[in-house]
Amino acid sequence: MLSADHEIVFPGVEWSQSTPEKQEMDGMALDRLAEQIEGRGVVIRNGYVVKHWGAEQRRGDWYSSSNPLFSSLLFFAIEEGRVGGVQERAGEYLWDFDSKDREIQFSQLANMTSGYARPEPSGEAWAYSNFGVQLFHMTLLDRVFNQPALSVVLGRNRLGPLQFQDRPALRERTNTLVASARDFGRIAWFWCQKGKWGDRQLLPKHYFDRFMRPHVKIDQTVTLQAEDNDYLQIGTERDESEYFGEHGPGIYGYGWWFNAKGRQNANQVTWPSAPHDTLMSIGIRGNNAVIIPSLNLVLVSTYSKWGDFSPGDADSLYNRYLEELVNAVKR
Repeated sequence: MLSADHEIVFPGVEWSQSTPEKQEMDGMALDRLAEQIEGRGVVIRNGYVVKHWGAEQRRGDWYSSSNPLFSSLLFFAIEEGRVGGVQERAGEYLWDFDSKDREIQFSQLANMTSGYARPEPSGEAWAYSNFGVQLFHMTLLDRVFNQPALSVVLGRNRLGPLQFQDRPALRERTNTLVASARDFGRIAWFWCQKGKWGDRQLLPKHYFDRFMRPHVKIDQTVTLQAEDNDYLQIGTERDESEYFGEHGPGIYGYGWWFNAKGRQNANQVTWPSAPHDTLMSIGIRGNNAVIIPSLNLVLVSTYSKWGDFSPGDADSLYNRYLEELVNAVKR
């Protein structure tokens, strides 16, 4: 494990580079892992990039991996007094909700239990609804902050100090993040360090102590098979509301997937070979980020080959890759 005096650093305009060996990792093991994952990506240990592959500077859409970014913005909005708390109702921000949806809370939007466009009332069912995600994004950007999207993200008292180097953007229609692997690594490192960046605590640590764990209850009902009803015409590029099916209860919270036992993996944690504090953001087309705070370790990959998301399956690519990543740490 790490020695007690191991240095933790933060990037400036560019990431600091180090060899895997200097950060107590096996370089050959990381080479093999990158070859398997493919695409492009970076591994960060103690704040140093110890491995990169592909065109890590090339930007792309992070799809559902953008969700933790919006959880961050929600916490900033609370700190700035723009939102009263995660349980505040989104309807306070001039949405003409029908009677079923009038109690939708920000926490439910962030945890896929809002019920918007689904048959169930708010808080009653898990549904990985792209309409609900878009409603969350639009409420924050258009109603809470009411500023140009990128200005919201890069505010000097928000994520501006992360000094993204490859000109990130938000897609106009979906508000999903368009960024390079090494820039998304900054968001992951921000969460790994619980809101600290350099000598500043950009967000109070208590947000991460409270929300960096599953927030969808393990016995949460799953949405019924039914047509979506996007009566506010929120719109989305993808129509299905059950992208992750019944996965989520017990292992999802605020845009992250956690290493815990869930409704569909009651007998085994999500990734049996990974430390219990492992969490991931997961987007289609292999746009994923891994955070292991106990090892000060982050892996970010984009347009890579992770296979099917199968919580609890020790033979899944997800679990095998995480096992290889952890085993690359010299103990």
